[in-house]
Amino acid sequence: MDVPPAAAPLRRPTAHARRALVAAQIGLACLVVLAAAAVGGAVQDRVDDRAGLRPAPVGTQQAVVRDESRPASRTAGLDDPPRGRGAAPGEIGRPATRGGNEGPLAALGTLLVGWTLTAAAGTVGRRRLEEWEHDRWAAEWAGVEPVWSGRVS
Repeated sequence: MDVPPAAAPLRRPTAHARRALVAAQIGLACLVVLAAAAVGGAVQDRVDDRAGLRPAPVGTQQAVVRDESRPASRTAGLDDPPRGRGAAPGEIGRPATRGGNEGPLAALGTLLVGWTLTAAAGTVGRRRLEEWEHDRWAAEWAGVEPVWSGRVS
C-alpha cells in the first residue's frame, strides 16, 4: 500500500524520484546486458567468418587460392601441412579451423563500460537529489531556527 506524500510528513519529497531513478538504473542495466550479447555475437560471427568456420551459403562458390611460391608437383598440396592466416609458405600458423575468443571479450568489455556508465549516471542522479533535499532543508531550518534557539521571542 503506497501512502500519498501529503499523508506521510516524514517521507522525503524526492522519494518518488529516487524510486524512478532505481527503476531506470535496473532498466539500463538490462539493456546493457542485451547490447553486450548482441555485440559479442556480432563480433564472434565476424571472427568466425574470417576464420572460415561458417559454410558458404548454398549456391555460392568459394575461391581456391594457390600458393605460387612452391614448384608444382603431382602431389602438391597433399604433403603440405595446413597453414593459418598470415603464415609464410612452409610455416605453420594458427589453424584456419579455429575462431578466436573475441566475441566473449567484446561482450565483457561492453558490459563493463555499460554498467560503469549506468552506475555513474545513478550516482550523479542521487547526488543531485541529495543536494536539492539539503537546500530545501536548509531553507526550512533558517525559518525555524531563530524561534527554536530563543533568539526571537
